[in-house]
Amino acid sequence: MDQTFSVVSVIKEDAQILRTFYAYYVAQGAERVRIYFDGQSPIAADELPANVEIIEIPDSLRDEVPGTNRNDHIALQRHIFTREQRNVQSDWLLVVDADEFVTADCRLDRLFADLPSGLASLRFPVGEAVWQEGDDADQPFGASTFRFSLGPLRHVLLASLLYGRLAGLFRRGVLGHYAGKHAVRRGQEVTVVRCHHSELDGKALGKWTPEVGLGHVFVAHFDAIDRRRWVDKLHSRAVGPKKNFGMSSSRRRQVQMVKQAVDGGTTEALFRSLYGLSARQFRMLRLFGGLKHDPSLSASLRALA
Repeated sequence: MDQTFSVVSVIKEDAQILRTFYAYYVAQGAERVRIYFDGQSPIAADELPANVEIIEIPDSLRDEVPGTNRNDHIALQRHIFTREQRNVQSDWLLVVDADEFVTADCRLDRLFADLPSGLASLRFPVGEAVWQEGDDADQPFGASTFRFSLGPLRHVLLASLLYGRLAGLFRRGVLGHYAGKHAVRRGQEVTVVRCHHSELDGKALGKWTPEVGLGHVFVAHFDAIDRRRWVDKLHSRAVGPKKNFGMSSSRRRQVQMVKQAVDGGTTEALFRSLYGLSARQFRMLRLFGGLKHDPSLSASLRALA
């Protein structure tokens, strides 16, 4: 039975990244792409494809969020995603950020069309974009390789060998999140739809892609889209308005290191040490199953930008 999918995201990015994001999912066969924009959209409504909508988040929507902290970005996301799941017209709602691109060996509309009918939610493992020799760190989506979570035991054993004094910045082998992303079925009873999974009565719903025979499917996470954007993103969290982005302690350390690097003029070296892979690191990660080299995805994203 054919099943359709739509995409929802809460985003604050520039026009180039916005266009890349929605163009990718439109090309993948999404019925609709709904982007909730935190601020004034850099793209006018009449420039958008017919099945793409950018909603500038109104104060009235923020007022609906439980609690009193209007700067709680995580709570706002949960509220929006849960509301979207209850109103989506497609069979599936895919929840991703602007720097996340689900990739498979077929178009995503075909992937969703063939999912088992009893599946409540599909969860995608994350591959974090990293640069190796020959990749351009100043080119948006210039990374050609993706590192995956090593799992808690392998991370303990390998982190220091891989990253030396910077090992404490990594969680299970990645700098960003390792919790995965997900799609949730229309009409599925949920208590809340979060960024990384949906819940019913406090229990996470769904199965991971390998559990349903889709081990090749993952979400490519460009935690660093390029060097400048990565520096700007983390530096703004150090010096900008304080919002709850749900940052881990290791992420907060990254933010402070970026601030120090900006002050000291060493951002290039810091970026290379965190998101660049040496030949030795590449070999080790590939040996332990924590790496996928896929230049075709990066090339397709650059073509869309």
